[in-house]
Amino acid sequence: MKISELARQSGVPLATIKFYLREGLLQPGVARGPNQSDYDESHLRRLRLIRSLRELGGLSVSTIRQVVGAVGRQSRIELLGTAVDALGSGRPEVRISEAERAGALAEIDELFTTLGWLVRPNAAARIQLAETLAALRRDMPRITAGAFVSYATFAHAIAEAELGDFSDDDQADDEAALEAVVRGTLLFEPVLLALRRAAHEDISIRHYLGNVNPAKLRSRGPQ
Repeated sequence: MKISELARQSGVPLATIKFYLREGLLQPGVARGPNQSDYDESHLRRLRLIRSLRELGGLSVSTIRQVVGAVGRQSRIELLGTAVDALGSGRPEVRISEAERAGALAEIDELFTTLGWLVRPNAAARIQLAETLAALRRDMPRITAGAFVSYATFAHAIAEAELGDFSDDDQADDEAALEAVVRGTLLFEPVLLALRRAAHEDISIRHYLGNVNPAKLRSRGPQ
């Protein structure tokens, strides 16, 4: 398809597509003549991925370039690690001492060992867990990484449902794997948070009010 058709099918403005081409976010089409190139389904998929990273992840052009540039250059595991780390790059800084960080990292590593998880030493999630543990410890001095075990069990089951059907053969599509990571991280994390809060409310209502008729309870709220 021509670039104009690519714009029509993707819903991405022509000027934006040309910008993505210049910045190296979108791979070039197949040259068919002076100033003419053909595009295909792979370009539509890349545009969907870029849109998710931009609009949902809020990632910068340079970070998106880093993620999509890894396609075909890194192994599957390295590629997904790059994507996951990039998606977590905007988290607020946690101010802790090096001693606090080192101690928390050791506990998180022990937790991963207990769980039997394989996590890269430089994984953003490993560092974030350690920083969060150290920060929590300031208000909850007795908390340990063991408090995360229940969360980890459910988190792993969710991740398996999202990613467990991927194949590592040569025919597997790296960009399909990236799309799944983006969906799971950016689209469904808010769902998990909302469901957790709804569950807290359910337990609180049942504790303080007993078994209230759900229909009666819903009738009190906005429709």
